Amino acid sequence: MGERHSWFLLKEWCALGSTSSTEIERSSVAEDTHSIPFSQKDVKRMIKLTTAKTLGSLIARRNRAVIAFLAQTGQRESVLAGITWEMIQRGKRIALGHRDRSHAVIEIGPEFPKNKLRQRYRFVIGSNALKLMEKLPRPHVGRVFKTAKGKDKMAVRTIARIVDEAADTCEIQYETERTFRGWMWHGVHPHVFRRYWKRQMKLGGVNDKDLLEYMLGHRVTAYDAWTDADLLSNYKMAERKLAVL
Repeated sequence: MGERHSWFLLKEWCALGSTSSTEIERSSVAEDTHSIPFSQKDVKRMIKLTTAKTLGSLIARRNRAVIAFLAQTGQRESVLAGITWEMIQRGKRIALGHRDRSHAVIEIGPEFPKNKLRQRYRFVIGSNALKLMEKLPRPHVGRVFKTAKGKDKMAVRTIARIVDEAADTCEIQYETERTFRGWMWHGVHPHVFRRYWKRQMKLGGVNDKDLLEYMLGHRVTAYDAWTDADLLSNYKMAERKLAVL
């Protein structure tokens, strides 16, 4: 399968009138649902069907970890491409300080490549994603996600291709009417996982919009507004809705 760009602009759905707070929350989740072309069950199938039989053991392990990371963190492709094992180990130590051995609290600094905000923000890596990441080839040094040849930086188009191929295998991929420089834009692409993560967090009971935007790196209002313990407790409350294994 050729390398195909998988980005397209999803429609924004805004239909919140003067309703009760409960109805607003339900409408908000419904809005997110409209813009996401796959479910939690689909994500689990994408990982399950990414097998060594078709890709080889090392590539299959990497691709499963890529999809899990996108689904359980909601981060941009640039974060996935740039995150290092040093950041993972530091994040695990932070979580361990709160008696949590299965998560990691990751800080993205203003100097991080393509950090659009140029401000610090933090997010949590879920237990399923960490488990799959730990299965990646050792030594665990440098960047976490490497190319098929072991180079220390994965291209964004490679991440898009991994998602595209997994979605094709699960028969949930579809073409849109939009093209970009001759490339067809597809419905399932890495950036949609950001909306997926936000929806699943809401379904899990996390309705603090500012917190969700902060963890996505969309808007940083106050770095110290939430402690590491706050991030972990909110994340774990919704984690069953983010499970991928």
